[in-house]
Amino acid sequence: LFPNAALCGLTAIEHFRKNAVDYQINPEQVITAGFSAGGSVAAIMNSLLTDQHFIKTYDFKLEDIRPNGTILGYPLLELNSLQASYPSEFQRWIPEDVIFRDANLGVSSVTPPTFLFHTANDDLVPVSNTLHYAQTLDKHHVPFEVHIYPKGVHGLATARKISATDRAG
Repeated sequence: LFPNAALCGLTAIEHFRKNAVDYQINPEQVITAGFSAGGSVAAIMNSLLTDQHFIKTYDFKLEDIRPNGTILGYPLLELNSLQASYPSEFQRWIPEDVIFRDANLGVSSVTPPTFLFHTANDDLVPVSNTLHYAQTLDKHHVPFEVHIYPKGVHGLATARKISATDRAG
């Protein structure tokens, strides 16, 4: 799973930047977004921006792969904080390397500006994931914005009818 998921994401950014004219997009407005475990992937993508071994191995250039911003919704950033146990069939996918277990460790001055949102009563991923990450962004002088809502289930997406499920909350 890691670093493959992050590698796919960074490769996608590079692809869109190099083909911006064909896609009719502004290559200076590439934003990554991830919710829950996807937030983990987006944050790990940012962590790899300063990993020189990784950059050299995949022949990346920082200016080609660094997003202009990141959006993280109720992100799982500290794998050990999950309020539920991982099913046994997923145990083998949990990364051993600490950099993939705690996204806070990968925050640096090149981490893109970040928008985070979470609910205070999330019963799966503790809101502390978002709060700790915001503190780490602040420590590294990375611009950020955080919204903590008092109530809402984990996985509420954007809390709109188009993304709603039949679950209560």
